[in-house]
Amino acid sequence: QGITNNNFTSSIQANIVYPNPSNDGKFFINIFSELNEDEALFRVFDISGREMKETFVKPLRNGNNQIEIDLTSYAKGMYLLKIDAHQLSESQRLLIE
Repeated sequence: QGITNNNFTSSIQANIVYPNPSNDGKFFINIFSELNEDEALFRVFDISGREMKETFVKPLRNGNNQIEIDLTSYAKGMYLLKIDAHQLSESQRLLIE
């Protein structure tokens, strides 16, 4: 089961972040794109809502793309990952143990 937005005809689909929880603070996201022009913005927030990290990926390749979110310097705890790409806008909790 992936993170998808079924309200629009979208050329992009993000799958669940793994590993989650993470022991070392490294997370990977598989993004499938039908267009070479797609781009994606990944933002990480702490539990108080403060933006901690921003990663912009452009262009995404046609097909599967693996994006690494490196939070190895962050404290253990819960974070929120927000993905904005084309017509996809989704959020997911990240846990560093």
